[in-house]
Amino acid sequence: MLLFLGLAGGLYWVLTKIDELLFDAIVLHRSLSLTLQTSLSLLLRLVIILLVSGLSFAIFKWHNGAVIAQASRKSKKVWRWVLLSLGLLIIILSGVVLANQAVADKRQAVKSSSTAVSKKKAAAGQITPYDSFSDAMDTTLKSSVVSNRFIPSSGKIPLTDPPESDLIEVWPLVLSSEKLKWMDSQITLDQAWVAKFQPTMIDMGKDQVSVNGAVVFQITIKTGKYDNYYYPSQGRLVTNLGTSYEPAASFIMDGGMPRHKNRSQYIYFCFKQTLDDVQQVKYFRYSFAAIVGDEQTEKLPDHSVTVEFDNKKQPLEYGAPIQF
Repeated sequence: MLLFLGLAGGLYWVLTKIDELLFDAIVLHRSLSLTLQTSLSLLLRLVIILLVSGLSFAIFKWHNGAVIAQASRKSKKVWRWVLLSLGLLIIILSGVVLANQAVADKRQAVKSSSTAVSKKKAAAGQITPYDSFSDAMDTTLKSSVVSNRFIPSSGKIPLTDPPESDLIEVWPLVLSSEKLKWMDSQITLDQAWVAKFQPTMIDMGKDQVSVNGAVVFQITIKTGKYDNYYYPSQGRLVTNLGTSYEPAASFIMDGGMPRHKNRSQYIYFCFKQTLDDVQQVKYFRYSFAAIVGDEQTEKLPDHSVTVEFDNKKQPLEYGAPIQF
């Protein structure tokens, strides 16, 4: 009896381990369907039951003094079932081993591929950049970058294609600590001017409007290890004169900006109102959108932000007027 209990306990342990192997190889890694796994598991249990039954019968006969070598034809049939069960068990175990080996090989291949990709990204200084990411400057003409520059001493403001508008008066704004950080990038408002010029017709949507005054910003963006999207030329300017028109002649680097870049451009916001006196502009709030270009950082709460420079409606300080 003790021998039978020991044998039954051992077979139960073997059954449990084989079930665990099947689950790990077939279900957990989804190498085969759950239906097939269940069928194999039931077949395995049937084989174990037949095996235990055959061995139990053999032990019973032996315990009652029967010699196995002289067993009846019925006993031989039982042993045939035992051997058949053992054969099926070996086949199933071999299948489990092969399945586990295949899963292990597949996991190793995926791991090696993932490691190679990770090393490539690490070497590039990126995490998981969007496949669709592109550099906005790839579609920007060098001539556009040159024509975007604002040189107050030239007496011109490049709001339209040549001829440029003639300046009447330009006053620089005194800025202090106009730096913002987002993700691992730094956005700086380097310089700002309020300019009055000869009335000029500019395109604003489908219409043309006449303007004679503007705020001009020079903005610099320095990225870190992430690719990001910035839209400074699609920003919004609010002053004590109200909301300005959308930026004119400014679309230089709007869009994707790759990692480890340092770029600057000028933004031109024209007033909707007629500007009589340059120093009638008392405060400003300039804002624009910034969005991550990386699959890792898009999970963060600030993956999309509004970058804002606001002097909190404090009186602006003007420098000396520009001579030209």
